[in-house]
Amino acid sequence: MLILAGVSINAIIGDDGIISRTQYSTFLSEMTAVEEAVQMWKAGEVIGQMGEDTKAIPANGLCAVNDLTSTNRLVGEVGYYRIWSMTEKEPTTSIFSSSNELNSEFESEMIFFPAGVQDLYYLNNEALGIKSDKTYVIDAANGMIYSLKGITLKGVSCYSSNMATSVMSGTSNAPVFAESEVSGTGIEDEKLAGNVQDEFLENGNKNPNYNPYGFKFISSIKSNNIYKLYNNGDLYGKGVKSTALNCTPEELRNISQYNWNKLSISSELDKYKKIFLARLAIFMIDQNDEVWAYGNNSNDKLGLTSEQKKEFTGREPIKLDLKDSEGNMLKIDSIYGDGEVTFFVTTDNKVYGVGRNTTSGSLGINSNENIISDFTITQGLPNKKIKKISCSGVYGDNETTVVLFEDGDIYEAGYSIGLQTKNNLTFVKSITKEDIVNKFPSRKIVDIAISSNTIMAILDNKDLIMIRNNNIEKLEDFSNIKYVQKIYASSWIIIDNNQNIYLYEGLSNYTIERDFGLENIELKDISGSYKTYIKLNDYFPTDMKINNDYVKDVRCTASGSTGFCMVYIMNSGRVFASGQAENAGVGFDYYNNMLNHRLMISCIIGDNKVNGISNLNNVKINGFTSNKVFYTGDKFFNPLLISESGDIYTTGNTNLMYGNDILEKSWKKIAANVKECWINGDDNIGYIDRENNGYVALSNFEHFGVESLSEVMPNTCFRKIINTANEKNLEGKVKKIVFDSGSSWVITTDNELYVGSVGKYDSSWVNSAYNGLGGEKLTKLTKVIDNVQHVASYFGGVIVVTNDKTYYTGALYGQGTGLNKNSIGATVSGNSVYFENITNFNISGLDIPKIKKWKHRWEESAVLLEDGNMWFGGYRSSRNTLGFGKNILSYCSWEELGLDGPVVDFAECNESYDSYIVLTDKGSLYGTGPRKILGDGSGSNDSLSMFTKLNLPNEDNSSKIIAINGLANSYVATRSDGSVWGTGNNTYGILGRWIGIGRGESNSRYKTALNWVECPELEI
Repeated sequence: MLILAGVSINAIIGDDGIISRTQYSTFLSEMTAVEEAVQMWKAGEVIGQMGEDTKAIPANGLCAVNDLTSTNRLVGEVGYYRIWSMTEKEPTTSIFSSSNELNSEFESEMIFFPAGVQDLYYLNNEALGIKSDKTYVIDAANGMIYSLKGITLKGVSCYSSNMATSVMSGTSNAPVFAESEVSGTGIEDEKLAGNVQDEFLENGNKNPNYNPYGFKFISSIKSNNIYKLYNNGDLYGKGVKSTALNCTPEELRNISQYNWNKLSISSELDKYKKIFLARLAIFMIDQNDEVWAYGNNSNDKLGLTSEQKKEFTGREPIKLDLKDSEGNMLKIDSIYGDGEVTFFVTTDNKVYGVGRNTTSGSLGINSNENIISDFTITQGLPNKKIKKISCSGVYGDNETTVVLFEDGDIYEAGYSIGLQTKNNLTFVKSITKEDIVNKFPSRKIVDIAISSNTIMAILDNKDLIMIRNNNIEKLEDFSNIKYVQKIYASSWIIIDNNQNIYLYEGLSNYTIERDFGLENIELKDISGSYKTYIKLNDYFPTDMKINNDYVKDVRCTASGSTGFCMVYIMNSGRVFASGQAENAGVGFDYYNNMLNHRLMISCIIGDNKVNGISNLNNVKINGFTSNKVFYTGDKFFNPLLISESGDIYTTGNTNLMYGNDILEKSWKKIAANVKECWINGDDNIGYIDRENNGYVALSNFEHFGVESLSEVMPNTCFRKIINTANEKNLEGKVKKIVFDSGSSWVITTDNELYVGSVGKYDSSWVNSAYNGLGGEKLTKLTKVIDNVQHVASYFGGVIVVTNDKTYYTGALYGQGTGLNKNSIGATVSGNSVYFENITNFNISGLDIPKIKKWKHRWEESAVLLEDGNMWFGGYRSSRNTLGFGKNILSYCSWEELGLDGPVVDFAECNESYDSYIVLTDKGSLYGTGPRKILGDGSGSNDSLSMFTKLNLPNEDNSSKIIAINGLANSYVATRSDGSVWGTGNNTYGILGRWIGIGRGESNSRYKTALNWVECPELEI
């Protein structure tokens, strides 16, 4: 018998032999050491002793799909324990099943790669102090740790100590799963993952950013991203890929909203029957005449159920629950979406409405309730064939819905612009066949287009008539009309059967040059009070007319605030565009500052060329192989180009274009040695390091004065702030960075205020020229004011508080223009291109030097004083949603606000402009505004007008709230034990998957939270 080291070969090869037991013991010892290291890290017991080499967070990125699938049966093992942790019951499938059987049984938990892998994080061995070159991953679903190398025991491949123990013991004792996902074991007084060292800086001074739980969050109501700054200066972020997440130009080009991209249709809709557009949303009717939708759901215009809203991301189609009063699914023939409302016409001619109703009752459902969330049948319409439904506008209360029937009758609901003279909560007959016949014998209306006060209608002989002010008149200057389309304001596109295209009414040389790419235009007079029109054909470039090609369709698409883009579909299939370049899908070269570029009329698709575009680099038009391209879209809508083969291309909305590819799903390291950080939207970020050097990454560096910045630093999006206009070196002198539309501001350590600016912002309805220096373009940061204490800015208006005065520059009046004079209590009006002193601040008693925090947004201000009392004011506060209802800044003591102590911080959320939460010195949280964002579980659009206490689960004195943050659509609160809680919209996975959400639930990572829930992915 062969003896090896005193052991017989029989012993070695026995079923429970020495080698097997030795392997098990070694593997168990190895895994136990890893688990203990992770637990010590979580507990924070030895972090302070680990030294400078432990600054990385323990979870070091997501596990790659191929790492998971290249193992023998790790997929099945992960799924096995996930099911166990969710159901708290041992799965019936034997752990001794074959690899194929185990993988097949439990792959449903991992099937949606890479979604199923997103809970598996690599462990950072170096950070944990593990001297091993092996790779371990931790499952955020249940705290289980796996070795990717694994071991084979009794013929079974094992990757965790739990599975190894079960195999060797022959039993399956329930593993002790963590109660939270990578947030500790639930042991009392346990601290959570994070850097808790660095309480003191190298110079011995107290670290001002030190938190006992190791980190603080940074957020903005304008951004879909969230950032995490650790005590050691590491800055991480996640959310939507952008410059502010330090994404490379190539990464950004791959998800650019400025390209055309082929729409990826859900498998259920491979053979959709019809497609319709709403504002930033798409509807499709399938072969069963049922409706699917995805995109934007503002004002509930998609009619989603409460459960659907929780999981809806807008990036994947969802089947609408369109049912009649008896619960039967409705069969839909056509859909009309205009702005924030949607009308569904059934195959038996019934009409259902959903979305934004108005005080005038424009949905026609016998109600003037503001938002209608459920599909509601309209009232007053006859049961006959509908040809078209059109709405007058999006935002005003005097809105109108007009329904044109095949027989020429017109019905209206809401504010009448036809021959009716009053508001109608139900549809009423507005214009009859007889009205038309009496004016134009033997004629009927065959098409309509409407604006706020006018109906343009085409008769069956192709004459064009105008209906307004209880009058019907024929426009003699136009005949043989093919169709009319409203583009914006009171302007119209008119195209006739001879391929002539006209622009009519509401025009100026400025808008014609800006939006239509035309210069030196002669506006022609017509009869009546409306006198301007032009014939576009007279100004088309010669390359539009080659081979007798002509325009067969023209549409307007735009973002609105920055101008419009006209799209011209040629008979040959070529596509031309003019106006706002970003909306034409012509590409955008990041870091070369080409936003707001204007196109002359230029070919964007076809002929393998792009003509007439200056200052654009790397322009590519991809994917169009057919000669026949069709267009659908309208004002403010994302355009769709549909090829002859049925492929759909779109531009302008990344959710629709790229789905989940736009997301940075895991924490990404942005920078190190960070002292403070500020963000503005998804594209702008600035930070200072511990030596007070400033760095910025922007979508347009001209907002900062490019000569004041270094070149882009290697392997980053950042540039360093260096010199100013007077050549003062700002290296080591930056205290704070403030962003605004078209301008950026720097406060120095000497409390001096500097500004950089692109100059006049090219827009028809807001001017962001207000840099306080007359709106001139600034190529370097320029000093404007000394002794600055605070800067509050929002959308083109800026308030600067010094130690004895208050100044403003920008737009200070009117909704939609920025800062409102009522919101700051100032007796000033109009715009200022230079800084002006607010001489009568009208807020007697506000001690300016005692201001702790000042935030301003759309016509609304909130000020927190050092003593914990507040001031509120502005347009929206007049609705009494802040508990006082005054149009000037008004003092509100914490007692008057009904709080249990002085305010230590407040936060806002952009889900609704009048949503606030405040944190008191007792660690209590109070909120006001729409309940759906405050975490009370209701999901209601109703508002809490007074501050109301918000209760987080398991709240006690040992884990009080010590920090709060407001994001674009959600709130986050951090407790003293380091646990992180969130509520609100989770469309971009900011909150991650919270405790209690099963891995098998639809869109579990993106599910909306109506309650306050613990978010372990924010704790990592």
